[in-house]
Amino acid sequence: MSLADAQKEALTPLFSNLPTPWSILIYDVPSRSIMSPLLTVQTLRSLGVTLHLLITSSRQPVTGVSGVYLLSPTPSNVDLLIEDVNKGLYPEGVHINWTTKLSRELLERLGRGLVQGGNQANIKGMWDRHTNFLTMNPDVFTLSIPRSFSRSNGGDIKDIEAFVSETAFGLMSVAGCLREASGDIVVRCSTGGCAEMVGRALCSLIKGNAAGGGKGVGGRPVLILLDRTKHVKAMCGHSSSYQALMADVLEYRGGKATDGEGGKWEVGEDEEWWGANKFRSFPEAVEGNGKELKEVEKEEAKLRGINPSTTTGLLGAVSDLPALLARKKSLETHTGILTACMKRIGERDIPQFFDVESRLGRGVGEKLEEEVLALIREKGTAGDKKRLAAIYGLSDGVTVGSLQRVWDALPQEAKGGKLLDTLTQIRSVSNLGAAMTAGTPPTSGNNVLLNLATGVGSSLVAGAREKLAGLVGSGDLASTTRIVNNIMNAREGTEDDEYLYLDPRVHPPAINIPRGQRPRPQTAVVFGVGGGGWGEYGNIIGNKGDWKLIYGATEIMGGEELLAQMAG
Repeated sequence: MSLADAQKEALTPLFSNLPTPWSILIYDVPSRSIMSPLLTVQTLRSLGVTLHLLITSSRQPVTGVSGVYLLSPTPSNVDLLIEDVNKGLYPEGVHINWTTKLSRELLERLGRGLVQGGNQANIKGMWDRHTNFLTMNPDVFTLSIPRSFSRSNGGDIKDIEAFVSETAFGLMSVAGCLREASGDIVVRCSTGGCAEMVGRALCSLIKGNAAGGGKGVGGRPVLILLDRTKHVKAMCGHSSSYQALMADVLEYRGGKATDGEGGKWEVGEDEEWWGANKFRSFPEAVEGNGKELKEVEKEEAKLRGINPSTTTGLLGAVSDLPALLARKKSLETHTGILTACMKRIGERDIPQFFDVESRLGRGVGEKLEEEVLALIREKGTAGDKKRLAAIYGLSDGVTVGSLQRVWDALPQEAKGGKLLDTLTQIRSVSNLGAAMTAGTPPTSGNNVLLNLATGVGSSLVAGAREKLAGLVGSGDLASTTRIVNNIMNAREGTEDDEYLYLDPRVHPPAINIPRGQRPRPQTAVVFGVGGGGWGEYGNIIGNKGDWKLIYGATEIMGGEELLAQMAG
């Protein structure tokens, strides 16, 4: 079961055991965002929902239906709910559902408002549903906490505490959904940073409900908290995989992609071709699209050429043609996306950035200064150049003087704010001269020169060889990919020894279980505290073992967005 399926199962009980066959759903904007990818209008109708409206909208009393609310627990929502109940909008009964736990303060506020209005009897039930996260695809989620890197690294203690609490409550929702499918989580995190604060806060929140939970078989899911401050490079690099590149060069959110020039496409997670190709290198996706489209067009021509007087053949054509046309439509959609991506890739010379960034990941550092300077002075956007400079500044063997020379070469629009100061601060607390951690697994077998097939016939593929030659393979392992693999494979002498092992079933939660006594986990929930992105997700899933990956972050963003937050 995917995380999205588990969240859907947590939401459908909202409409169970109601006193009326029909109901009206009232939600706020965050709750609508949570529901939209999971419950279509048709699904809601099958559950008896006749209308779905924002709580801020103007509404009239309706009889004969139940009022079902799904709301974030905020003071403004509590006040609007009190107003609705006291107006008697839904006399058949009001059923209140909160996306996460309602605080005592807000519960008392709600109680006072209902008692003063004399309508508390109209409340038929109230639940904390623990669904406070947004699934962006079946196993990728976000807590949608804006400016999360800035907040996790700010100087205001109260704001950091509020951020930690908000993150922990969001992860408690994820843990609650997973408990039903796989059992209670175990938390792994580095010490001394925001990730540890979140891990300990989460364990405290779920401790009372952890024991005995879950129907899972085998090892419990492992929640690996990545402190983004320690892993900036993993977010800044350019990627070679189709999905990550699409998110980088186009606007991509909620399965919809736009190019800013009128091009709009929708990508369904249930599309067979998308599922098979989104993690492949971009040239492989281009080739695969061209080949399969030619095959589909050939099959279509064959079906349309069947003699209508042949009953058996005609029935077969009628049966097969709709599915074939749907497949063709999906492929043509991706042809449009791939074409738009390739235009941006060529304009920005992304293969060159990808190549240099990959080599910087191998510890050559200052040896590449001249190549970095040359690239910064040539193609690419200001954002591309800033990302490369940040990666260079956080690479092994790069001196402060070398970083300054690269920084001075950046265009003025890439230098704003305090980004250089932030990079220097991160350098000062990082051991940039350290060798790569032991136990590094080999990169994916895709890291071999892609032999684009000749004679495919697609103009898209015909121009791909020269433009995309630098985007073969999956690149080097990101530091976060290496950490996740080391923990999931329990490798000695790696982060598996260094990361805390927090178990909400025990007190205190920090325990030291010998490696040989730990059950081998079958699911990793990798979560970026301070942000995450499609490139990092693609790198991890492209190099993982035979275990299930769920990926999430306080917010899903690109490298430029992260650097903007770092700049203040």
